[in-house]
Amino acid sequence: MKTLKHVLIGFLMAAATQVFAFDPDLAAIENQSLMQRFPKGSIVTRETADQALREVRAAKSKLKELVEYSKRRCNENIFVNSCVEDVRKAELRQSRRLQAIESEARRIVREDETRKEAARQKERDAKAAQPPKQVKKVTPRKPTQAQKNAQENKAAHAKRMKALQERQAEAEQKKAQEAKHRAEYDKKVAEREKRRAERAKALEKRAKQKAKKEQEQKKSEAEKK
Repeated sequence: MKTLKHVLIGFLMAAATQVFAFDPDLAAIENQSLMQRFPKGSIVTRETADQALREVRAAKSKLKELVEYSKRRCNENIFVNSCVEDVRKAELRQSRRLQAIESEARRIVREDETRKEAARQKERDAKAAQPPKQVKKVTPRKPTQAQKNAQENKAAHAKRMKALQERQAEAEQKKAQEAKHRAEYDKKVAEREKRRAERAKALEKRAKQKAKKEQEQKKSEAEKK
């Protein structure tokens, strides 16, 4: 009877621990407010893009705090690995959502900078093409020099535009390479997360089996007494 009493007490303590176990707030980690404010295709102006980038930075900082807090609190649970795994998966999903908003906003910023540079270059070309305010009629060299200057300016403009196009092409190539690397990284992370989940599940199963076996053994010993 004394052994049975101890078993019942242990069972009640375990049940009480589970009742007060920490349950991570996955909804807070995967907060959808930013995705609702900036759905795909909604960022079309520079002002909106700048605002989105500021809010993404703040959201990333908040996400980091929530994840670190949740992982610390997961240590209070019996099944620590399962709790940490849930938090890790939620963090990964939210990070991808924030990255999508950030990429779209940065694209709008790049396009805006390109347009501004083209407008500035057009203004410079227009000024360079204007004839001098005072031209001497007796000297035919002035128009020739002006034409030479215009040709040089045109050549310089073509050179600058070519350099700008090359930079844009490099940026697009770099963006594609980054997307490829990010996809490869996400794939590796997903595979690693899958392996971790399988290990955690196996550990949890073994723990349950061990606890069940110990409980049955104690019950058997109690019945013998």
